[in-house]
Amino acid sequence: MRQYFFILGQNPALSLAEIQSRLSLKNIDYRVKAVEPVFLVIETAAVIRPQAWIKQLGGTIKIGRLGPDKSLNLKACLKIVLNPKPFFDIKKKLYFGFSFYGTDKKKRQEFSRQIKKLAIDLKKILKKENIKSRWVVSHEPVLSSVVVKKNRLLEQGAEIVVLSGEKNYLGWTAAVQPFEELSFRDYQKPRRDILEGILPPKLAQIMINLAEVKDGLILDPFCGTGTIISEAILMGYDDLICSDLKKSAVSNARENINWLLEKENLPQLKGQIQYLVSDVKKLNQSFQSKAGRPLAERKEKIEAIISEPYLGPLLKGGEGIKKIQSIAGELSDLYLEAFKIFKKILNKSGRVVIIFPVFQADYQNLFLPVLDKIKELGFKQKPLLSKEFSKLDFIRTTERGTLVYSRPNQRVQREIIKFILD
Repeated sequence: MRQYFFILGQNPALSLAEIQSRLSLKNIDYRVKAVEPVFLVIETAAVIRPQAWIKQLGGTIKIGRLGPDKSLNLKACLKIVLNPKPFFDIKKKLYFGFSFYGTDKKKRQEFSRQIKKLAIDLKKILKKENIKSRWVVSHEPVLSSVVVKKNRLLEQGAEIVVLSGEKNYLGWTAAVQPFEELSFRDYQKPRRDILEGILPPKLAQIMINLAEVKDGLILDPFCGTGTIISEAILMGYDDLICSDLKKSAVSNARENINWLLEKENLPQLKGQIQYLVSDVKKLNQSFQSKAGRPLAERKEKIEAIISEPYLGPLLKGGEGIKKIQSIAGELSDLYLEAFKIFKKILNKSGRVVIIFPVFQADYQNLFLPVLDKIKELGFKQKPLLSKEFSKLDFIRTTERGTLVYSRPNQRVQREIIKFILD
């Protein structure tokens, strides 16, 4: 059996939901060994390839392995540091660092004192073996992904990781979130629309994983600049429809997707992505298959709809509760009409992973009052977290059983919901 750890992102509930969905999608049987606000440890007979997984898990900061040693000691550290890496060159300088993940302040302080002596002793032993080394340090108890990457700890050394909860675990980092790639796709793509709102690539990845699509058509009916479809391509999906009411949005999405395909050397996919300018209310009539049949009449219907729709007008702050309620009401009508169409074009048991806006007014959160009406159409709301995770003290879900994603100072938060067509 193998033990893996996942370092969770800023929203641990969303991180856990995504990891859980991906494990399910890959049909991996596993047992949860430990779960804390900052990490998850699982045991499985399956082989998980961290370098591949980290590129497709938007809510995970690091993935690593655990060894047989449970305590932080010189022998265990030496074993981890000298563990052969694919590009390891013993003749070059070896780099090592330490990270502590846990909420107990006393244990964290003890760790800080302990690693100073460990690092010195480790360097002495390596020097005797004629191995040059450098201890990579940080002002924080954990090394960031940037520090790990920039200092070549994955290729030419190791990041030694202590996970502290009810039990302690000792391991090493095998992969860190590809921050440079994510930033490049977010900020360097040719078309960005700040006024319409920008969906972060990491959140798009999370939504795609939550959908748990093995194969079949994926549709984004509010494609914007094409972030969800772009990330779906990188995650191995190639049967995709990119649609929006605005011709300019579809044009921008096409330009961004073609740019990505060129950067990733995937020109063969250019002809496989379908683009459509359509009002979501007429989507089932607008799309024509190669046989000329409307989408609603196709034998092969949509497997999943993954989308962030229009979240309302740009808010400046200070809007009264009546104004916000009016906006929420109008958006609820739009979303309900969209779900009526979704019902016609989705496969049986098709799923929808969608974002609803959460407004703030008079120091309270205002959600779209449309869930019950959507359920009356035949959609079942699917819990994003298993009972094992949802009962954890540090997990925060809404009264509706949904998860909220937000960045600092956002006036409109994102509520993430998953539906299954009954």
